[in-house]
Amino acid sequence: MGKLKIGWAEESLVPDKKVSLVGQFFERISQYVESPISVTACAVEACDDVAILMSVDIVSMQETMISEIRQRFAEICP
Repeated sequence: MGKLKIGWAEESLVPDKKVSLVGQFFERISQYVESPISVTACAVEACDDVAILMSVDIVSMQETMISEIRQRFAEICP
């Protein structure tokens, strides 16, 4: 039986400058951070199998971003 490796990390997604906010019919610019947002990832490796689970504090994610994330993981763990 092979070794089981588990790792996790969390990173803040709070921008360091004011940003345009979505959700209204007019442009709104952020004034402060009401709630922190982050991404958390957990990686599990057993023998030659790897699984990566991610949780992101956002409402939706564009398909292009998902594809880029998958591509970057594929480069790290072919």
